[in-house]
Amino acid sequence: MLLVPVGIINERHEPPVFHGVERPFVDDVILPTTWFDAGAGIHGEIGRGLRYRTYVMAPLDASGFTADQGIRDGRQKGAESTVRNIATTGRVEYVGLPGLSTGASFWRGKTGFAFPRIESRVTVGEVDARYRVRELEARAQYAHVWLDGMGELNRALRLANQPGANIAREIRGFYVEASYFVLPNPAPREAAVFVRYENFDTQYRMPAGFQRLQEFDRDAWVVGVSYYPDPDVALKLDYSVVRNQSGVIDEPNSLNIGLGWWF
Repeated sequence: MLLVPVGIINERHEPPVFHGVERPFVDDVILPTTWFDAGAGIHGEIGRGLRYRTYVMAPLDASGFTADQGIRDGRQKGAESTVRNIATTGRVEYVGLPGLSTGASFWRGKTGFAFPRIESRVTVGEVDARYRVRELEARAQYAHVWLDGMGELNRALRLANQPGANIAREIRGFYVEASYFVLPNPAPREAAVFVRYENFDTQYRMPAGFQRLQEFDRDAWVVGVSYYPDPDVALKLDYSVVRNQSGVIDEPNSLNIGLGWWF
């Protein structure tokens, strides 16, 4: 069983490694963290600070794709995966400069095995960067998903009376985040305040003949604090303000409190 090496937090997704009670929206509805499946591959390091990993894995199942959650419910999760077509994925990272980490990743595979007459394929591309200098830390991520064959898939889902049958041919999202460690002592007893802006759209580009739904073009501001009484434990508080482009459907704001740890 392998974690897909796409994005900042999918491979290291436990609460102490990201700010906010919930994972970033981009790592939920664009990149379906936590994303894992059966597979095999290689990894290593070239020179000083250039790391790579590349795998073959079980594909996504297009019958689980939806208008609001994109490819998230297409994850097979290993236990009963259909591997009629093999997907490929990989990531390269550069960590050769103090405080800086940059990466780029991809995933590509056929996804329409539940609909043999539909040629469905998904390609995911992602870039990210993290930088820390003294008590200030910043990170940014951009992810884009291309979905081929969604017009035919939408029509098949509608004939089957399945909900969410308005899947886009492209979805995308990004976020930028800054945090400052107000208790910069070595762990334990670290604390940081943070702010994050996200923009994510699961209806970015539509197949011909299908209408874009404005309520799925969303952005969010998230502010909060993370306290680490132990390096493996995080106590978190945040407030998120979410908006969309619809003039009819509102997104709820939320106040969140959470306690998380490595396990």
